[in-house]
Amino acid sequence: MGAVALAGALLVGVNVSGAVAAGVGPDQIRPGQLRLEYGGACAPADDAAWIRSPGQVHADGVTDPDGDQVAVEFAAAWDAGDGAGDVVRWGSGLSTSKRSGSSFSVRLPEELPADTPVRLIARSHDGESYSPWSDTGDEGHACHFTLDTGVPAAPTVFSADYPESNPASPIDPWHQGAGHYGEFTLSTSDEDVIGYSWQLNGRPGGEIATSGGEPRTVLVLPESPGIYSFYAQSFDRAGNMSPPTVYQIRVALGAPPRAGWALEDEAGAASERWAALHGGATAGAEGVSGSALELDGVDGHAVTERALVDTNRSFSLSAWVRLDQKPTNNAVVASQSGVHRSGFELYYSADDDSWAFRQHLADRADDDRAAVALASDVAVVEGEWTRLVGAYDAEQGELRLFVDGELAAGAPHRAEWNARGPVWIGAAAAADGEPVAAFPGLIDEVRFFDHPTDPATEGRPAVAYLGLDEPAGAQRVSAAAEVPAAQVHGGAEFGVPAVHGEGLRLDGVSGYANAGTPVLDTRWHFAVAAWVRLDELPAEDAVVATQAGRDGPGFRLFYAAEQGGWAFGGPGAEGAAAVGGTAEPDEWTFLVGVQDAYAGTLTLYVNGDPVGTAPTERAVNADGPLLLGSDGAGAFFPGVLDDVRLWDRIVTAQDARQLYHRAPAT
Repeated sequence: MGAVALAGALLVGVNVSGAVAAGVGPDQIRPGQLRLEYGGACAPADDAAWIRSPGQVHADGVTDPDGDQVAVEFAAAWDAGDGAGDVVRWGSGLSTSKRSGSSFSVRLPEELPADTPVRLIARSHDGESYSPWSDTGDEGHACHFTLDTGVPAAPTVFSADYPESNPASPIDPWHQGAGHYGEFTLSTSDEDVIGYSWQLNGRPGGEIATSGGEPRTVLVLPESPGIYSFYAQSFDRAGNMSPPTVYQIRVALGAPPRAGWALEDEAGAASERWAALHGGATAGAEGVSGSALELDGVDGHAVTERALVDTNRSFSLSAWVRLDQKPTNNAVVASQSGVHRSGFELYYSADDDSWAFRQHLADRADDDRAAVALASDVAVVEGEWTRLVGAYDAEQGELRLFVDGELAAGAPHRAEWNARGPVWIGAAAAADGEPVAAFPGLIDEVRFFDHPTDPATEGRPAVAYLGLDEPAGAQRVSAAAEVPAAQVHGGAEFGVPAVHGEGLRLDGVSGYANAGTPVLDTRWHFAVAAWVRLDELPAEDAVVATQAGRDGPGFRLFYAAEQGGWAFGGPGAEGAAAVGGTAEPDEWTFLVGVQDAYAGTLTLYVNGDPVGTAPTERAVNADGPLLLGSDGAGAFFPGVLDDVRLWDRIVTAQDARQLYHRAPAT
């Protein structure tokens, strides 16, 4: 729209003839001098702004080459659908005059039409003549915008990790847990939506862009157990916000330590996990090794307190099983529950008369996509013990089933979701919480691993081991993690006084302990904690705990000699380190190092307080042994270690404070 298009417009008090008096007129107002209060800089037609309120329009730095005072007028044009076309329908009239270089503003009319493209222009007047309109010439253009006063639709929220709480349900469960990220997917059918904002318990979380209301996923990390409200809103191009969607979740305690060493003797201390027995499940039957769990095939099953593996990452499970009789329906050995589907099922397939292993492709009641299922061609014999292994290899993208140590079946597969519910032994969970596909027979020696290969031959110890050796009449069975014994070497001595009973003294010259196996997957989230006391400040770095690897350690919790404080280092020989605190000899100190793989950060806590952070990059997993008191080649720790613990989750700031303050006075 140029000056010619305005020449015939009827604007009260506005001269739009375009006539210019003799002499030098005022300077043309350029688009860069114009801005909208709601909408920002003057936008061309191909990048028109969207505004939710008319607000004011500003013209900045309006000048006259002769230094004369200047005034400004604004005009707006749109197509009202009356047959007149896209013509000027509003004018501001001339403002009062100001000195050259001044800025001007006027409020746009409230009657601007909604959902209609509008073009805005401006020109100046020096008391005698007008400048050209701001859209004149090759560099000129109108300011294009559309008023949008509509309220976008609120988003729907879905999380398989933290399903929505249903307080009316008698089985409304708590889900794992503090220190565990959850994925929350936001979506809407409103095509005007360009983004979502979210909060957790009223604390700002962030914003994420979308297009046409398409689904977007955000990661949320609950800091502590409890009931949380996840608030989500949609917003459109004009900045209009939808009403909030409130999605309530129930967050349980975080997973217990993966491994721990009290350091009162050489044996490792298994972290406590339990599975409760229900229905026709009886402990104390004769098993393949010691006792076994006997199941009636009707409603007998065991349920753990929380999830044991991430079903969208590499994992495997093994079990010894014996069918008393072949059922007419599927019979589940082990499964990990989601909201509507199981994350995996190791089972007897009645249709194929075979042992089978499968993963569902989605956790939605209305999603009928088939699961990826493996069936073996090994004969199933009633009354005969069989060892089964189901494995998912996320790196290779493959699902595998082993029967009696031999690979029986495999198929390409990429797991798309993580089942965060508890593990069921001897059945699967229906949507109403009732057991289905009950197993008629005996189950023994169940192990869960966070790596995909045949667990009998290699890899880290089990994240959970159900030996099922409890006596008859037991109401629950242990599901504790397997912890290797830490063997001491050189100048290392048990039995010295420590924070929790006794600890391990190291001479700073040759003493250290070696677990003989890796414990953590150092590519992912993990944490390591220890109580430490230096006998003296060494001249070189001194390692508290590390996990060795071919390309350098996966992590190091250590005394940093150069800084005279404590440090938590990331992967590799020259990895970044979070450093903080001041080390003092003969003083007990509680250290926690945390790697957040999603955020790409290392955090160090000293006596419950965060003292340093550093960036880190996900590296190759360090698959060497866990070492205490040395890195295996040097960096010996001169002092006492006590209560070393490792988690395969994030230890939150609140966790770190509570762990420190629970310690007895020393």
